[in-house]
Amino acid sequence: MINQEFEKAVEAMSELPVKLPPDTMLKLYAYYKIATGLKVSLNALDQGAQSMIDAFKSNALFQARNTDSVQAMQQYIDLAAQIQQEIRDKKH
Repeated sequence: MINQEFEKAVEAMSELPVKLPPDTMLKLYAYYKIATGLKVSLNALDQGAQSMIDAFKSNALFQARNTDSVQAMQQYIDLAAQIQQEIRDKKH
């Protein structure tokens, strides 16, 4: 059941009519990567980033490193719901 909710949340986020703040995008990125099976290796994160974007992505993954895949799915779902609610609130 959570897998279906997660897939719907991912689809909803990919179809957003607005641009999200970078910190929100990084949270979604980290939760998505962990939820879909990325093994967060601290050694890989410590090897240095190729660019500023890679550094921010690495930091987001580092911050979520103790999150398991089910927790990451739920956090992604919750954040997606919050974002959608904020968009609806701005329309009214």
